[in-house]
Amino acid sequence: MLGSMHSSSSATVPEAEAIAALQREIWLAKVARARAMTPDERIAEISTLTSQTFTRMHAAAMADLAATDPAAGWVEVRRRLDRIRAARDAGRFVATLPADWPASP
Repeated sequence: MLGSMHSSSSATVPEAEAIAALQREIWLAKVARARAMTPDERIAEISTLTSQTFTRMHAAAMADLAATDPAAGWVEVRRRLDRIRAARDAGRFVATLPADWPASP
């Protein structure tokens, strides 16, 4: 089976190949779109993606807390981001894997 996280474990080889081809086609279309963007369009896209990400983080925090107060949701988002930042600063995240790290789980 293919290594894509979107591949279905019940898909046959031809289905998996079709899925992989579709994923590649979508990826190439996204790359072509990004390359055709002007710098101003890229900044606008970054702003939109960032806003959407924070909206989703807030919604998840609100759901996890079963909160109705938006401020409580933002406090939880801040707490989670601080936790991720602390892990990064402590060296728990790496940009490249060690050479002896297995290629697949």
